[in-house]
Amino acid sequence: MKRIIEYNEGTRIYDIGDVVYLDIKAGKPICKAIAVKENNGSWLFRAIGRHPYYVTTLQGLIPFGCKPYIFAKEIEVKEDKK
Repeated sequence: MKRIIEYNEGTRIYDIGDVVYLDIKAGKPICKAIAVKENNGSWLFRAIGRHPYYVTTLQGLIPFGCKPYIFAKEIEVKEDKK
């Protein structure tokens, strides 16, 4: 089961392959993306769904010159079977 953890002030604690939310609007995380690559401090994300706020590369990736803050991320949690 997946759970979303929100970070109201933002965080830089995530890794390649994590599903994250790059922006927040009206108190809700938006712009869901996957962190796909880090290269010498530059980060690339593949958007999942619409992303009207970010410029993308020709490959459809959202680039950042440094590790950006995120406002939520999805984590996998195990269900306790009783």
